[in-house]
Amino acid sequence: DDGSGNDTVGRPLLDRGWSEDGNRFSFAVIGDKTGGGQENWPIFDTAIEEINRLRPAFSIMVGDLIQGYHGDTVKVAEEWEEFRSHVGKLEVPFFALPGNHDVTTPELMEYWGRHIGPYYYSFDYLGAHFLVLNTEQERFSGVWGFGDAQMRFALDDIARNARARHTFILMHKPAWLNELYTSEWAQIEAALGDRAYTVFAGHRHNLSYEVRNGRRHFVVGPTGGGTRESAVRELGAFHHVTWVTVEDDSVHIAIIEPGGPILPEDIATAEFKQNARHLVRFAPRVPTQSRQGTLNPTLDVHFRNLLPDTAAVTLSFSDLADASREHTGWTLVDAIDSVHVLLPPLTRDSVTVHFTTPTDRLHRVPQARVSTSYRGTPMFALSSPVPVFPEAAIRRVEAWRVIGPFPNTDNREQFTYTPSAEPLLRDILGPNGMFDPEASIELPFANDAEPEIAQWEVIESNARGNVDLGAFYRTTERAVAYLTVGIESPDARKTWAVMWNDDYARVMLNGEMVRGGRVFSGDQRGPDYIALDLREGMNVLVVKAVNTGNAWSTSLRIVDPDGELTFTTEAQ
Repeated sequence: DDGSGNDTVGRPLLDRGWSEDGNRFSFAVIGDKTGGGQENWPIFDTAIEEINRLRPAFSIMVGDLIQGYHGDTVKVAEEWEEFRSHVGKLEVPFFALPGNHDVTTPELMEYWGRHIGPYYYSFDYLGAHFLVLNTEQERFSGVWGFGDAQMRFALDDIARNARARHTFILMHKPAWLNELYTSEWAQIEAALGDRAYTVFAGHRHNLSYEVRNGRRHFVVGPTGGGTRESAVRELGAFHHVTWVTVEDDSVHIAIIEPGGPILPEDIATAEFKQNARHLVRFAPRVPTQSRQGTLNPTLDVHFRNLLPDTAAVTLSFSDLADASREHTGWTLVDAIDSVHVLLPPLTRDSVTVHFTTPTDRLHRVPQARVSTSYRGTPMFALSSPVPVFPEAAIRRVEAWRVIGPFPNTDNREQFTYTPSAEPLLRDILGPNGMFDPEASIELPFANDAEPEIAQWEVIESNARGNVDLGAFYRTTERAVAYLTVGIESPDARKTWAVMWNDDYARVMLNGEMVRGGRVFSGDQRGPDYIALDLREGMNVLVVKAVNTGNAWSTSLRIVDPDGELTFTTEAQ
């Protein structure tokens, strides 16, 4: 009482109950800084300043701390010194885990192990448990996934910490979205059972929220890393820090833009992003061929809006007239430069586009450019190769014969003759079938001592036709291998192979180099379409696959709309 009869005991205007959790705490999840974004240190620095003002118990970063992707030990030290000069301004404890940029090469891996800490680990804080995993294990062993040792650690750690009030799992790549981790992640989910847990990852430079098995999963966006920002925040393309508060049995999560607003945890859902991606769908038909050597691709373009509000799409092929591009020769039959479609919610539309191109220009296709907006605000713009064949018309080669690995010192411009492999290929190709075209490339090579006796083996491709040579040979080193398959055709015909490589490859058909010995690379613009002139009966296809370090794979699928070709690993 203040003497006037007024009650002076303070009471909240809104009584929501007081927190009585003495173990209440917060921590900050910091997203990728590298993978582009070299100019974005001011964004990262602002995030660090704001974390300091908010005073969490600690912070943890989900990988890609430095640019990496090289083996220069001086530069490695310089990049880490640069990172420390910025993150060192933090006034709270800081944890880190490795991203692909941090441990790309043996030199980077060694630096991490010597100067940063373990590649995977766990810790506890006020009754909560944190399991930190390494999704870059293939860079150590060549085998995709977490690997046996890390899985033993993770499953044992989960079993020993079953009574934690909440479990947080953090990693760089979102394992639950990557088929290379499918079986291992299923084991981890089964071990977690019905306990309370939340999962965080990074890598994709784009925020995404989803609920899986009743548990929240976040792919956090960048904190200074490269990204194509969009004003449509539901798309998740913006810089942020993820703020996590643990209180009693609850976990509260907010998204904080450096220097910007505080947003709800579900501002960018996986469902919204999926529906945004599906605003446009390309459906190519099997192209017709003319006797004059012309191919006539036809593309059905379907538009569909499952978003809550109005979207707009503009589709163009305006670069077809650019004579400097490799796909010159492609023309639009209808001379349509662009198509603009306005899509209210739950509406759809479609358009058909006809092209012509000489068959010898199919190896590189033009780009379809898509620009979108949502509620009148630009959302995203992207380019993708015009798909030429329907997926149903492209068959994977289920199994190849493979031999290797042989030593390789080639860089991206040089494919030297592989003398140690010659005797091993004679049974399939004859004494000169493989090497005359390669030997004509005047590059020096040494006749090294014979390697250990190699044997032909059978390797299977995955559902997409990809052959993971790094996993098969358990290597990430520079190497070369040869893959071969027999293709039996009922008649002489021209068809195409659709090829992706990591890193480089050459292709030979029936003893002749395809496209004059061209090197096919893992170009991000799209696949290589490789013309194959099959003869009637058995044809022998050989792929020389070259790795320049890290992941090593090749994918070659064959266009066969009517399923008339037969693939065999028994061809001679």
